[in-house]
Amino acid sequence: MNKTLRYIGYIFKDCYKAFPIFFLVVVVMKVIDTVAMIAEPILTADILELAAAKETPKELLIEAIVLYGICIAWGPIAGVVKKAFYSKESVEGAKYFGNKMFGFSKKIKLEELENPDVLDKFNKADVAVKKNGTQFEFLDNIIAIIGRAIGCMGMMITVGRYSPILIIVGLLGIIPILWVRLYFDKMYTALRRYQSNIRRRCAYLWSLFTGKESIKEMRVMGFEDYLIDKWERTNTERVEDIRKVSLDVSKKELIGIVIVNLCYSINMAIAVYLMIQGKISVGEFAACMVAFSSYHVNIQMLMWNIVNGVHIYHAVEDYYDYFTIPTETDGNTEYKSFKDKIVVDNIHFRYNGSTRDALSGFSCEIKKGEHVVIVGENGSGKTTFSKLLTGAYLPSTGSITYDNQKSEELSRKSLYDHISVVPQDFVHYNFTLGENIGISDLNRK
Repeated sequence: MNKTLRYIGYIFKDCYKAFPIFFLVVVVMKVIDTVAMIAEPILTADILELAAAKETPKELLIEAIVLYGICIAWGPIAGVVKKAFYSKESVEGAKYFGNKMFGFSKKIKLEELENPDVLDKFNKADVAVKKNGTQFEFLDNIIAIIGRAIGCMGMMITVGRYSPILIIVGLLGIIPILWVRLYFDKMYTALRRYQSNIRRRCAYLWSLFTGKESIKEMRVMGFEDYLIDKWERTNTERVEDIRKVSLDVSKKELIGIVIVNLCYSINMAIAVYLMIQGKISVGEFAACMVAFSSYHVNIQMLMWNIVNGVHIYHAVEDYYDYFTIPTETDGNTEYKSFKDKIVVDNIHFRYNGSTRDALSGFSCEIKKGEHVVIVGENGSGKTTFSKLLTGAYLPSTGSITYDNQKSEELSRKSLYDHISVVPQDFVHYNFTLGENIGISDLNRK
């Protein structure tokens, strides 16, 4: 619960920073929308009562009709205004949340990128960012939940003046809707997370059918049928799981709809009985009808907002979980040009999640001007040592010094500026040859 509240606080703060004017516009519009929702059944009763009265001033009747018209027209107008604002502000939001994630990515400890859990967090956060508007969508849902909840309570209070039973029956209709919606979210969220690896597997297999090199190999080696069969089996498993969950949720949703409509019908029957008995007037009966209809729609929308909010929160949670990945601890000392030797003293290093050290008690000296070759079996730690030697990773224990300058005390950027690395596997950027070669220092001539 503390984590959820903390993340919701982050959402409000980030959305306000990303689009402050739009944030305030949405809040103000929802306040007006809630007032209009509560006022509509009350104004309906007033109009009918004023129209039936013999000596009603026309000004009062006209005023009530105008206010009722405003309440009816407000929803569509607010929707158009919000859509117009959002089409512009969504660009700023995408830029803000994308830059925030990118800025954090530059601080992540490089050794953490070898951890499968960290890569999973990155993939989930990447999906959340690409959805564009996830944070605002959640914020909009929270504001809608508050507004609809207040509006529904106001409508129940309005009809409750005529009979408390109307409130009880109205509230009973909430239970099946909420239960079905939460069950829906629980099942689909569990399915989404369970199928995370399956979806990635399907996407990877599909990419092999569209990749230039893989198509060449398939054609030459003749294993197209094997890959097609593998993709079909994986995709069939994914679709079958979705079908089972959809069928289960649909059955329960049908039961919930029957119960909700039963409660709605009971309330209508009670209102008719009260009017026949003379306990409420025709105007008050009309107010009840409007309130019931509006409540019936809005309570279902409220439940949808709650469940949709929970569903969106999982995506938002994936985004903010990314910022829990450990970051680098950069040193404050500027690196001084190398003159004598590098000393590696009894270093140990273990990847996060591993049960054994990649390097254990390794020591050596490398003097300036020497050409050194590190030889070893696969998995002996050669690549890990190269990353420790160049400052990309820091040893778990032991030390690496450059002319008595400890690697953990040095500013990473100042060290990287004096090191060139040609790795076995490198990223080939879809840029010019010059950009690929000099990408670490494009201003350098």
